[in-house]
Amino acid sequence: MLTQSEEGLHEGALNVILGISSMKLSIQQIYLEKLDSELEPLGFKRTKSSNQWKRKIGKLDQEWIHLNFGIGVINPSFGVNYLDLKKAMPKDVRATYTVSKMLSSITSNLYSVNSPPEILSSDILNFSLGELERLRNRSDVIDLLKSDNVKSWPVFSFSHRIRILPLLLACEGEVDELFVFAEEFSKYTDKDQIIPKYGEYMKHLTNAFSG
Repeated sequence: MLTQSEEGLHEGALNVILGISSMKLSIQQIYLEKLDSELEPLGFKRTKSSNQWKRKIGKLDQEWIHLNFGIGVINPSFGVNYLDLKKAMPKDVRATYTVSKMLSSITSNLYSVNSPPEILSSDILNFSLGELERLRNRSDVIDLLKSDNVKSWPVFSFSHRIRILPLLLACEGEVDELFVFAEEFSKYTDKDQIIPKYGEYMKHLTNAFSG
């Protein structure tokens, strides 16, 4: 399981990527309480200070649904934390162990303060739950991450892609393929925005799975 501080850091990172929250708390609460009523019976839990619901599936996967509130805009996203991948690498390496999608990338709908809570809740229930199941299929996720089509990647950035794909391949025992992609990714490290840089990350990954 993620610690409370690590969950906070992950949620904070989403806010940075998607936009700083600025919608009035009273308005936010309307959407949060509506989703509480829909998601809690399904096993999702949210702390009062959070905009994220989490549900553990088995021992390896933790599903999450997140609402980011901007200036009149609501950006719902969802994803899966691979808990075993988190344990596979040292904490200071900042390994990526989460895959995710934006709800709008599936529905083509934009959500705002003018969107009825019932509509937002309905779209989350109708679209994200099935996608969460697909994101737990690691074989399918690996195929998506291998794709040259950026829109198919279930991650928020290139930096996340070049970290989680080799880690997934390593955990699946596909070591030879791991190094093929690692070598290819190393040609584009100027795009890498995560510290430690990619070369250092791959050294840790290689050490973690050697032998």
